[in-house]
Amino acid sequence: MKYFLCLIFCFIILSSCNERSNEDIFFSKLSDIVESETWLIGQNGTAIEKVLELIECNPQSLDFPTRPLETENIDRKYLIDITTSDDGNVRVYNVDNIVLDGNRSFGPDGRWIIQYRVDGTIYTDVWDDKYSSVTYIHSVQSPTKTYYLFIDYSSYIRQGEFMDESITAYSINPQTHKFQEEFLFITTKEFLPSIDISWIDCNYTGDDMICSELHHIYCNDEELRIPLVTNNGIMTEGYLLYLWDGEYFKFKGIEPIAEFKAKDFTVRIEILSNGKYKYSSWGKNKPTFMTPDLVLYNGEMECWDETGTCDCNAVYDNGSSSLLGRAYSFKNKEYLYHFEYGWRKGHFREYFTISKGEEEILATKAEVFMINEYYH
Repeated sequence: MKYFLCLIFCFIILSSCNERSNEDIFFSKLSDIVESETWLIGQNGTAIEKVLELIECNPQSLDFPTRPLETENIDRKYLIDITTSDDGNVRVYNVDNIVLDGNRSFGPDGRWIIQYRVDGTIYTDVWDDKYSSVTYIHSVQSPTKTYYLFIDYSSYIRQGEFMDESITAYSINPQTHKFQEEFLFITTKEFLPSIDISWIDCNYTGDDMICSELHHIYCNDEELRIPLVTNNGIMTEGYLLYLWDGEYFKFKGIEPIAEFKAKDFTVRIEILSNGKYKYSSWGKNKPTFMTPDLVLYNGEMECWDETGTCDCNAVYDNGSSSLLGRAYSFKNKEYLYHFEYGWRKGHFREYFTISKGEEEILATKAEVFMINEYYH
């Protein structure tokens, strides 16, 4: 009996070693292709065909944990980026290309090699002429089918840096076993298969540098948040909120920045579609679904880091700063309403003040019960 158990144990060990060896062989071959082949635009066809053949001949690779490619050329290890869906049934190999001056670019020769599982069988497909890279794949289950939400991202530089991001809904046709777009998003006006946003990260064409926020589309089983971008291409800290009802993601409006209690009244701070800020407050025991007692517009927002007041995406601008908090201020004739949230001088502050000139009429800790945590 002991001998039999020993044989089983050895078999398990050998099987796991073989599995690891298969993974090593696959990624070693993929790294070799990336290292040795030509990747210039118009000359990368052979390289892409070899990558596709390797994936098709190794369908089990869909279940291999992804790993960085090992190449001597540092730039080349980023030519293929791999993204896998949260349920493990879809994988995208983002195949990049190199323009003649050596810079990376998702251009017209870019491809997505799609590897996916249907009823236990693994298929491979190629989507050509891709200008972006898939960064996340989220699966959503309805009563009748599984949807896959592809989030893809791209950027380009032209006297500044400009960004594009989109989320597109797909399902797999049970007859053809091919991906098809699905009209899964409901706005106030229409059904859409995808939602696209474009913004200016920074623009050097004018006298002043314009800086946007820098965050991305977030999605889970119940909620979808799309960063709010103003008509002039500036990304804000606000989010458009879509909620899943079992069949569709339905637009519910712009998510409030914060809601809190201060003494005997309730305050809500919102950002509007034009990027302006709104203040609403309700008196003691008055529910927020009723008309506010006070509404103010055209508020101002500022951010701070370890050094003091900063651009809101300073963490990305200088590489050493971390955004620690924000403050929102609203004027009402000679009165100033001020709310701040975040770390300041070693302490976490949730603070609200009302002042008239130099006189502080109210200064109190805010009892925050809703804060947009995604923009930090």
